[in-house]
Amino acid sequence: MPSNHNLSDTILTPADAVPPALLGDIRTLIDSARSRVAQAVNTELTLLYWNIGNRINREMPRAGEFSLLWQLNIPCFGE
Repeated sequence: MPSNHNLSDTILTPADAVPPALLGDIRTLIDSARSRVAQAVNTELTLLYWNIGNRINREMPRAGEFSLLWQLNIPCFGE
């Protein structure tokens, strides 16, 4: 006896179509990649700020010389 069940009547959501273990593994991979990206960005920003400070220290050998900072329009002292 033929079945009256039609495949087009069955609606599968993505969660139904993918095994839960696979979804968990994919989520873990995404989270891990996000963490690595954040760490890489933080590393690059730290190096950038260090290089800026190093350059300013070389260009401004005297301690109260702030003209370069004003020319660059870099906010300092929490402004």
